[in-house]
Amino acid sequence: MSIKSFNNWYTSVKESEVQAEVSQPTAISSDVDTIINSLETLASELTEELSEIEDEDQIEEGAGDFIKDWMASKKAAKSQQKVNKIKMNASDLQFAADQAKRDKKTSLEAKVKKAKEQGTELQTMVDQKFSGKGPMTASKLSKEKIKGQVELIKRTTGMEDDPKKKADLKAKMQELAKKAQQEDAAMAELEDKNADAIAAEEEKAEKGGEKETPEEKEAKDKKAAADKEAADKEDKDKKAAADKEAADKEAKDKETPEEKTAREEKEAAEKEAAEKEAAEKTKQDELLAGYKEELKKAQDAGEEDKAKEIQGKIDAISQKESWQLENSELGRIYESELRKLQNNSILNESKYQIDSVKDAFSRLM
Repeated sequence: MSIKSFNNWYTSVKESEVQAEVSQPTAISSDVDTIINSLETLASELTEELSEIEDEDQIEEGAGDFIKDWMASKKAAKSQQKVNKIKMNASDLQFAADQAKRDKKTSLEAKVKKAKEQGTELQTMVDQKFSGKGPMTASKLSKEKIKGQVELIKRTTGMEDDPKKKADLKAKMQELAKKAQQEDAAMAELEDKNADAIAAEEEKAEKGGEKETPEEKEAKDKKAAADKEAADKEDKDKKAAADKEAADKEAKDKETPEEKTAREEKEAAEKEAAEKEAAEKTKQDELLAGYKEELKKAQDAGEEDKAKEIQGKIDAISQKESWQLENSELGRIYESELRKLQNNSILNESKYQIDSVKDAFSRLM
């Protein structure tokens, strides 16, 4: 990472400030299905990648501490870039919700809430995975976070009409750019001090076959194929969403007054049923269901101490009154602890179950 590369990026940030006012999303409301599919794909890919990164970052024995840190920093950057995209998609979804009306707005706002929660959880997982890897990893991760924040601010500025708020956002973007400069300087200093070690590692990688084992090549080829499949699916989903929207519009335009009335009554009944089901399900029910699922996983994996601890939580929650858990600090504590258990299960699930990590994470979407 060089200072020159930062200067190029920083210049683009400065130039973009005058363009930020027109950077708002276009036609997002008509592309909600694609945004949601993209969120699920990114989240699944990131979760699977994190599950494959061992605590020692799969660095060969004998590699120096800096090289371990340097190689971990590359993985950290890739993971953070995915988190940034997830947060940007959540922002786009928020914009779509703000533009929507009535039932559609309510539905989208629920999806926005879920997307933001998962973005926060994934950020925590990335931070935990790369914590303590070394100064290079810390700086690289911080730099990618800054780049993500800058992109979000540019997008938010484009959605904002208040001149004062726009000015505040631009000031924040300049402040972040200065922090990015500090991180780049720190990384450049580390790379200069360890230039020989980096050169030796890069030379080993260029010698073809010396570093990459047949198993690693197979894994890389499989990932490339999976990435292509995911990209093809995203393109297909995008086209299908556009086609469906056009077909729905055409069908509505052709409706008779009786058909329109029947459709609206059906939609109202479905909404009422969904609201009734949601109202009847208490926070206590949600927590117990989540903890019981984690209890079964611990029991299946033979983790007796963990199972005992989870059973204790279940017993404690069962003894509470529902009102004690609704919108309370106690309820939030139990919910936070449950999410931590679920995150750990996602990362380790491939060790205990046949289901792929991608399928496992899809259940959270």
